[in-house]
Formats: sequence, C-alpha cells, structure tokens
Amino acid sequence: MRIETTMNRKQLTIADVQTRDVLYYDPDLKKDCYVFCKDRDIDSLPALDDLKTIYKRDDKTQTFEANNIEEDRTISVTMNIFNPIMLMSFRKHPLLLVTDNEELTGVVHFADYGKAIVSIYLYELFFEYEKALRRLLEKHGCGDEDMITYFKYKINKCKEQQTKNRYAGRIQEYGEKIEKKKRSLFEYFYFGDLIALVNHKKIAKLIDLSELRNMIMHAHELVNLDDQDARDYIYSFSSFTTFFNFALELHASYRLVKNRLTFPNGNG
Repeated sequence: MRIETTMNRKQLTIADVQTRDVLYYDPDLKKDCYVFCKDRDIDSLPALDDLKTIYKRDDKTQTFEANNIEEDRTISVTMNIFNPIMLMSFRKHPLLLVTDNEELTGVVHFADYGKAIVSIYLYELFFEYEKALRRLLEKHGCGDEDMITYFKYKINKCKEQQTKNRYAGRIQEYGEKIEKKKRSLFEYFYFGDLIALVNHKKIAKLIDLSELRNMIMHAHELVNLDDQDARDYIYSFSSFTTFFNFALELHASYRLVKNRLTFPNGNG
C-alpha cells in the first residue's frame, strides 16, 4: 500500500501569480516610463526588441540605463511561489522576469502575492491543517475534557488576572457545547488552542500561526502598501517578508503533523 506523506494539493507556481501583460521600456516614452516606475517603486523594464536587455531606472537622471539581464533576475514559471529562494530573489530584485523555455511570459512582483488565488490556497491549507491537528490530538487519546483541563492549568499558572479571566471565559463558553456533543472533535476550540494543547501534551512542537490564519480568514491584505495614505503604489517589503515566513512555517508545520499522523508512533 502506498502511503501519502505529502500534501495532496496543487502547489501554486509563479505561473499562477505572474502578470502576463508586460510593460516594456519604450524609448519614445521615456518620461512616462520613468513616472510609472517611480510611482510603483519598479526599478526596471524589459526592452521591447531585445529579450536579453533590461532598462534600469536612474533617479539621478530620471531616465533609464540599458543593462544585460542578470541570470538571477529571471524565474521559471514552474517555480513554487513558496520556495524559500523566492524571498532572497525578491530581496535583490523586487520585480522578476518570468520565463518558460527562455521565452518571457510575464513579470512577477512580490506584491503579486496579495492576489486572491494566494489567499484561497492558504485558506484551503489552513482548513486541512486544522483537521489534521484534531486528528492528531484524537490519535493521542485527547478529548475535549483535556482542553478544559489545559485551560484550568493555565488559570493556575498565569499571574495576570486578565489572562485568568480569558481562560475562565473559554471554559464557560465551551462547557455547554461539549456536554451536547456525542463525540470529541475539538471543533469548537480556537486554532491557537489546538496548537497550544498539542505543544502542552508534547505531541509536537508547533508555532502558533493564528496571526496568519486571521489575515486569511478575515481577508486582510497579505502584502501592505508602504504608505496607505500616499498616492503611489509602493508596497512594503517588510510586510511581505513577515507574511512569506509565516507561510513557510505553515507548510512546514502541516508536513510535520501529516508525518505524525502517518507513522504509528509519531509522537516525537
């Protein structure tokens, strides 16, 4: 029997997020090209008639300078968007040229990770991850009462009254719901509580990714504008870095949980 230990889902590639309508440097529209790139913090545009040349923006002269395209400036359409090297690539070149068999198919900017297709993909991944967390807890003999016991433990351990009140409120909130259920599925508990119980029971060591989950579930921007009040289109690379690292951790955590579910004694 073949056992699947990886995620059974289509991984997003650069082909899914690239912008296919490429704008090129037009020597007859130098000023327009410059203003367009300046407003969007785009450092260069590909040449109209030469796929090996790129025109880099020069703010001192407010024009462009022709350069050969560096090898690390291009990215394949088949690259997984959450390959760790993408963060390094965007740090060096915020705008990458997308190629397929050495033909230019589009461009990709780190802001393209804010597209709806990325949010939908991560939404589905979180859905599967939460289900896997519940199965993992059940596999190790945990039930809803173990979560209540954990809340009581936190009340006794915490010194801040506000924290004590929060856990006491959860015990009250979930008490009646648990009594009405016929079997333990943990479906009423918060994502962060599932993570906390897995860690508390030493089943695995997981990072609480509630911040990313809330961004996805509440349709928050994944990559923020550098200045929300400005009239430009410049995006914050630091917000992209935070989001990207969260996404990497989500994939790593899901792989770990799936592994622990697959192996008979997967408890670390």
